[in-house]
Amino acid sequence: MAATVAFKITGGKLIPEIQMLASEAILALKKSMQARLDVPVARQTIRFNNQALANDLKIDHYDFDIDHDHHQFVTLG
Repeated sequence: MAATVAFKITGGKLIPEIQMLASEAILALKKSMQARLDVPVARQTIRFNNQALANDLKIDHYDFDIDHDHHQFVTLG
């Protein structure tokens, strides 16, 4: 079974939850957020632990807690 990460996106009025495979790129997360929140990818900056996440890196590159029962909180700015 593939590792997954559950994200709660803060920084707006809504706090959506998005489930992603850890092997997917940050760009895929941004595209999912664009579909859900109607915020263009080009306007998105995702931060985690005071670090802007790079589009071309995989989710598992970052120190997210993978396959646990709690959410990773990232800020959309």
